[in-house]
Amino acid sequence: MTDVLLHEEHGEVVRTWRELGYRGEHVVCFDRHLDLKPLSTRNARLCRAAGDTVDALNRPLPLREADGAYGLDDFWSVGPVSGAVSGLTWIPSFVPRGRPGRERLLSTVAYIPAPPSVLDRTRFDGDRLVTHLCGLDVDICSFETLANPPDDFRIDLDLDWFAEAGAPDEIDPRLFGQELSERGWAGRVDSATFSVRSGFLTDSQRRIGTELLAALGRAGSREPAAERATGPAATLAALQSNTVLAPDRLRAVCEQELADLGGLGLALEGLLRLGGTPSPEDIVIAEQAWLDATAAGVSSTWLAYRIGLHHFRRRRFEQARLWLDRTLGSLVDPLEGHAWTMAVLCSTRLQEFDDAAVRAHGLSDAFPLNARAAELALAVDDRAGRPRDEELVRRLDRVRELVA
Repeated sequence: MTDVLLHEEHGEVVRTWRELGYRGEHVVCFDRHLDLKPLSTRNARLCRAAGDTVDALNRPLPLREADGAYGLDDFWSVGPVSGAVSGLTWIPSFVPRGRPGRERLLSTVAYIPAPPSVLDRTRFDGDRLVTHLCGLDVDICSFETLANPPDDFRIDLDLDWFAEAGAPDEIDPRLFGQELSERGWAGRVDSATFSVRSGFLTDSQRRIGTELLAALGRAGSREPAAERATGPAATLAALQSNTVLAPDRLRAVCEQELADLGGLGLALEGLLRLGGTPSPEDIVIAEQAWLDATAAGVSSTWLAYRIGLHHFRRRRFEQARLWLDRTLGSLVDPLEGHAWTMAVLCSTRLQEFDDAAVRAHGLSDAFPLNARAAELALAVDDRAGRPRDEELVRRLDRVRELVA
């Protein structure tokens, strides 16, 4: 039996596909997060052209503006582009049950852009969501309802499925490994990811992988240490936990981890300034960091969104909308959908209802599985005195019927 291939960050699993000769595989993935987002047209073209070297296009940092064509939160979209993966079953860390569970499952894909026809390819089978997104046949269910996966399926694990960073295990990796073995699936596990560098687990939680492999009766192998990418670990851990760094510590982290990263470093420093309850001075510094990073070629979606969110919460709606609009791009990040929604709300609070209506209809058209977007568009139409969009009403009824 081959070794389980171990990775530092989840986007590196594309290397597993190449090394194991994946072609049109169906993968069952255990992960706390659904790492499925569309690739931009440019990045899809790069991945398609790369052929057997596509794993070299993995972004070394979990920022969409970093060099590369995909990363830890959108790599599944490389599957259909490269021909390696055609189907994905995602097992989240929560157990969906009943209507609340179905609503929660649908919310996990609500900000993935799709054509209107996605509604015809989306259904619930009990508490299992079945759809087609980003070129993949996708289904989402709990481990306990994973009864009949496709023949010859493979298994991928992000170890943050078992616990949050620095927290006790929510799922015992030893018992889970035993259950996989009892189902006869231990040999189907091809890859596992530590997710430490991105801050989703701490270094001490690497033992989850050790315990899991022991329970599976499998060995694990990693690329040589010299080939492992490094990154601003302290920065990412602070951002993941929303930790406020003391001034001396902030200065040290910026000097040690961010000084040589150019525009990315500037954007990350701006994000560090927004931890906890930022001061007016922190906001000014973060805004200037975005402008400086943009001048250096890095227009950070994440930083613009966080600044916009700060102003929104303080009811500074014109400023909020300005920054939220700076978040929007080619809709390859769910933050863009959230920013778009908040920009609609800004326009309504400013009583600019015609502007809000145009924004809201664009939002609903981009995300047809998003009931909130459709509801918002219809509500804004009423405030703007616009005629009711019957097609949108039908689409909203269809989404509501899914979870009924």
